[in-house]
Amino acid sequence: STIEPNSNISSRFDFELHPHMTLQQIAEKSNIPKRTVDDIFSGKTPNPRIDTLQAILSQIQTFRQDLILSYTRIKQ
Repeated sequence: STIEPNSNISSRFDFELHPHMTLQQIAEKSNIPKRTVDDIFSGKTPNPRIDTLQAILSQIQTFRQDLILSYTRIKQ
């Protein structure tokens, strides 16, 4: 989907992206200050830098992959 100019990119974040991660964990794992992560997820920072979003999303993706691997190992 496309993002309209001046749209609030932070509003596109949804806690479904990280249902088992806290914002503190996201901050620690992505090396982004907790305050910045809070501001992005709350919408206070409407258009965060792309490198910041990439760092956050990368850690969420890694966390989800680890969760899937753990679940697969348990099921075996």
